[in-house]
Formats: sequence, structure tokens, C-alpha cells
Amino acid sequence: VLNPEVNITDFGYGALAYYKNFNQSTNVKTFGLKATDRAEIVSMLKFINYLNGMQREIYVPTFQRDFEPLANITDVQTEIQVENKGLTEIADSDGLNRVAMLYLNGDFYYAAITSIVETSATVETVTLTTAFGVAVNIETDDFFICWLFKACLLSDQVDIQYRNKYAYAMLNFRETQA
Repeated sequence: VLNPEVNITDFGYGALAYYKNFNQSTNVKTFGLKATDRAEIVSMLKFINYLNGMQREIYVPTFQRDFEPLANITDVQTEIQVENKGLTEIADSDGLNRVAMLYLNGDFYYAAITSIVETSATVETVTLTTAFGVAVNIETDDFFICWLFKACLLSDQVDIQYRNKYAYAMLNFRETQA
């Protein structure tokens, strides 16, 4: 939160000092969209319209390996043992409570977190409200688990470029306060 000091002089009564609060995060992530045919262009335009500029808050993945599972995950498992990275403090301080499991082929699954408990110096137990619904082999599957954070578009205006039969758009998302 930025708090720049602002001074105002009020008709001889003296200088009044107050702090103007900006609840805008400086954490901005940029994502590109590409549509290769008319149907994809329509879907892209519907998605951009759904975002409603800066008005709609959505969950955006960090696209980082925030959680490192220590064992395979079953399709009904709601408790996952992960490498201890201080996730308890991160969740408490940032108000994060959602995770996504993303596969490199484009499949994704998400869940809300009930709790994160430090089990030992090397292990944390993450409890989900619902299972991901897919079995994971940590040795062979191309996946990662990351935080989902609340964000909205940084601007009400989106620039869409059309070239030949393709459409491109770069969307800047601003993290919102938890």
C-alpha cells in the first residue's frame, strides 16, 4: 500500500497533512492470448468481455512450482504432503487460500485450502476442501501445483491486434487485496 503525503493549504487556517491510501498492488502479471480462427477469436472476445475491465475479480495462477509434493497423489486425496517452504506463513500473511494443479498439456484442476500445517522441518501438510479428482505420479507426470491469487485487469481497455487470420491480446492483471 502506497501512502504518499499530500499537503493542502486551507484559506489561512494552515497546512493540513493527510495520507492518501492506494489499495493497488504493484504485483502485475502479463498473459498473452492468441486466437487462430474465428471461433477462437469469438471465445477470446467473450473472455475479455467477461472480465469487464477492472471490475471483475478472478483467480490467476502464479505459474510457479509453489508446492512440491513428496508422494504420489490419489484422485480422492484431500491431504497432500509437500516440501516445507514456509507455506503456512505465506498463506497467513498474503491471505492465499486456493491452489491449482496445472499440467503441461493444458489440463488444470483447482481446490480451496482448508489448512496448511507444518508437520516437521521438511514437511508441510496441505488439506484441501475437495480432492483434485485425478491421480498424480510425481515421477512421470508433467505437472506443477501453484497458488491462485485474486486479480483484476490493470486497465479497462484491452488492445487486440489482428494479423491475417490471427488475433493477439496482452492482458495485464493486477493483484487485488486479500
